[in-house]
Amino acid sequence: MDRHAAPGGSRMTKLDVQDITVEVGATPLVKQASFTLRPGELVALVGPNGAGKTSLLRASLGLELVSTGISQVNGRDVTALSPSARAKAIAYLPQQRPLAWPSRVRDIALLGRFAYGASPGRITARDQTAVSAAMQKTDIGHLADRRADTLSGGELARVHIARALAAQAPILIADEPTAALDPRHQLRVMDVIKAYVSDGGAVLVVLHDIILAAHYASRIIWMQSGRIVADGPPQETLTTDRMADVFGVKAAVSGGTLRVLEAL
Repeated sequence: MDRHAAPGGSRMTKLDVQDITVEVGATPLVKQASFTLRPGELVALVGPNGAGKTSLLRASLGLELVSTGISQVNGRDVTALSPSARAKAIAYLPQQRPLAWPSRVRDIALLGRFAYGASPGRITARDQTAVSAAMQKTDIGHLADRRADTLSGGELARVHIARALAAQAPILIADEPTAALDPRHQLRVMDVIKAYVSDGGAVLVVLHDIILAAHYASRIIWMQSGRIVADGPPQETLTTDRMADVFGVKAAVSGGTLRVLEAL
């Protein structure tokens, strides 16, 4: 597949975030944040708790009011897009992914097709193809008829990613998709995301594991106290000084490897 032929079929779909500020009352959560997400990029957003990562994601999607700035998909303000158009452009995996009832895996993946008018009683051949492909890519085809409440944490994480992939959107934004998973399942989830990028998709993912971010990301965006303090390849931005400044830890960084020694 052409590197720039994104999973949803749109070519060169990119997200531009310019000078976004998010405030609650007089308290700024995000301060003049700017970045661009392009096809073929896997960008990790990192920072300590309370740095403003989730607020920045939601503002980038048009789900949170901004005091200043704009977020655009291919030059169009995301807030001007209909919910359906936005869902077709950007698949979003929030930090909290509650399920109202113990649905079957196939039905959860089908939720990713709702922007196209799909529902349990109205499924087209195209919907079925998209859902089957998403379950195959996430290696959950054998779980299709299982109920969600019978799955392990790692299996359920891949089900939610399948739901996002079923939307066939050119952009994926995921907030801590590897949270609470063991190392093996963290790697399996990130491998699925990496494959999506290899197919031409663009991904912005919040990660708390800096080693995981350095291993998979083409760029790392570092946030501290609501501001983006660095944005670049891991080999350039992952330094002992930055780990001390952003996370308050003494760390040894060498050849792209990281070892945290102590809190400062």
